[in-house]
Parts: sequence; structure tokens; C-alpha cells
Amino acid sequence: MHRIPVRQIMTSPPITIRSEAQVADAGEMMDEYRIRRLPVVDEAGCLLGIITDSDVLEAETAGSVLNSYDPDADESWLTVDEIMTTDVITVTPDETVGQLVIKLMENKVGGLPVVVPDADDAKRMKVIGVISETDIYEMIAEAWRQEEHERLMDTGSRRIRVIAQKRGLDWDVLSEDERNQMIDDILHEDKTQVE
Repeated sequence: MHRIPVRQIMTSPPITIRSEAQVADAGEMMDEYRIRRLPVVDEAGCLLGIITDSDVLEAETAGSVLNSYDPDADESWLTVDEIMTTDVITVTPDETVGQLVIKLMENKVGGLPVVVPDADDAKRMKVIGVISETDIYEMIAEAWRQEEHERLMDTGSRRIRVIAQKRGLDWDVLSEDERNQMIDDILHEDKTQVE
């Protein structure tokens, strides 16, 4: 698994934000898409920085403190480029998941923009995706599910046929999707019984 290229599990196209956007808009986007970071890009989609949910929370907290001293103060003018991090750690689509995990751990971050050199200016990096811990967890979970499916197909075919029969189904005429759904149901039932 650690040799899988980032491109195979990254989220693409990425959800990004422009530097002139308001910080409040960044927070709303993060809430809407249930993400914790947004690459900040220019009009060509090239990386300028990154803003995280912590950055937004810190700005909102500072705005609340400001309002407690001056109720007429308006912090809504605060823009993303004023609080974004510009020294951004990135990953390329050809780096491996193993290399990615090392970068995440060494830098104590939960996700990175995936970049390639811009076609017009190789010094600028175009954001083509994002990758997070969640993407890695999903990859591991999918590999586990696949292993369990194979194990059940190899060693548990008798059990599966009995369960199918108890449910009034004929295993031999079920489609592959129906078989997979049934195996998922069995795995879920087994997990529930263990808990």
C-alpha cells in the first residue's frame, strides 16, 4: 500500500479558494464541504498559500475579542491572504503514499495540496488535488474490505450460501453487485456482534 502513488487516492478536482475571498467565506466552505483546509490559488489555479480551520477559528476569535471592546468594529473585511500560510508543504501526484505519510508526520499536518509545475511557468505550482489522512484511511478500509470479500468468497462460501438461502435468495443467480452487498451486510453484522 505504501507504494501506491498519491494520484490514485487524492481528491480531484480540489476545492480551493482565492486569496481575495473573505475569511468568513473560507469558514463557510470548510463547513459546507466538511474539510479542514483550503489551498489558496490565483486565477490560474496556482498555489499561493493554504488556510486551515484553525486559522479561521483564530481570526473569528480575534474578531469576537475586537467586538467586545468596540461593538461597531467590523472584522468581515479580513481576507484570506491576510491570514493564509504561504510556506506550504506540498506533494506531487507521483510521490507514494509512504512518502506522503512521512511528510504528514514530520510536519504534523493532516493533509496537503497535490501540485504539478504550471505549464506556463515551471516555478509556479498548479493545484490538481488535495490529499488528507481521511483519503489514506479510506484506502486502508477499502483494502481491508477487499481482503474480507476474498476471504469470505474462498473460505466462507458455504456460510454465504446458507445465509443467502435463509434470506430466500439463490446465491448462484445473484449478480456480482448483489453478492458484494450481501457480503458487506455479513461483514457489518460480524462487526456489530464483536462490538
